[in-house]
Amino acid sequence: ALYEACTNRGIDPAVAVGFFLQESTCGRYGRAHENKSLGNIKGVSPESGMTDGTFRRYATWAEGARDWARLIDESYVQKRGLETLSQVVSVYAPSSDGNNERGYVSLV
Repeated sequence: ALYEACTNRGIDPAVAVGFFLQESTCGRYGRAHENKSLGNIKGVSPESGMTDGTFRRYATWAEGARDWARLIDESYVQKRGLETLSQVVSVYAPSSDGNNERGYVSLV
């Protein structure tokens, strides 16, 4: 499902796996384990309308993958014109939110 969601949007699936690892330890621990949000996206899921109070909550991992790929494609690439991983990370996980952008990019 992750591969299909990414390739349909022109996103390298390996990049999605890197985000999944960085944001949610591939869904093994924390809130992502319950909310199936591979990218810990804040707000309400557009497909299911669910949230865990902070992050979008999905009925399935496939739904979460589709939403993450849509978000990256539409909000970061198309809307903002971001072209590199560093540019995307600087908006998606900025240092102002306590993130280590260089470390994030390196892991992804």
